[in-house]
Amino acid sequence: MIIYIINFIQNYFMDYSAVKKILSSKKNIVITTHKSPDGDALGSSLALFYALYSNHNVSIIVPNNYPDYLKWMPYSDKILIYEELQVQCDKLIIDSDVIFCLDFNKPYRVDAMSSIIVNNDSYKIMIDHHEEPDLFCDQMLSDCTISSTAELVYSFLHNLGFILNKNIATCLYVGLVTDTGSFKFPNVTGQTHIIVSELMKYNINH
Repeated sequence: MIIYIINFIQNYFMDYSAVKKILSSKKNIVITTHKSPDGDALGSSLALFYALYSNHNVSIIVPNNYPDYLKWMPYSDKILIYEELQVQCDKLIIDSDVIFCLDFNKPYRVDAMSSIIVNNDSYKIMIDHHEEPDLFCDQMLSDCTISSTAELVYSFLHNLGFILNKNIATCLYVGLVTDTGSFKFPNVTGQTHIIVSELMKYNINH
């Protein structure tokens, strides 16, 4: 008897109309990402922060500190370190209306923050490109064939009609460069380069 094993890729696509409705009024928003955040995690988070902060109360919380070589990024001084400010961060999470979970697919990847995030009643939105995500969010934009979370955040912002600027483009570019090995990895596609060409229109210092 021959047994055929079929491998398939699960993609989770966002209901943009539902997200747009949620974001149509001012919300308390927390953006978070995985422990020991890299350029994609921070670039995605900072780009989303910059897109949202003019209309919402937005906080970026990361589990622990991150490399000094990424601290030049626009608005990186707004990032809160959970290990250093747990009481303040817990209150922001508890009081949040929306939590964006960026560049991680399973709660344990945010380390000590996992329990309070999962158990909080906030509306949770995942944007991520890792395989086999846990289903702990209300909305998911998850596709493991995409080069980076930054590429997915670009798509998210585009589909919601956000206008980019130099700071957002810079942060997204950092994420793309980081997770593609400077565009050398196999997950780089023509669409990746199209996005980069759009980001370059904002005169970023590549």
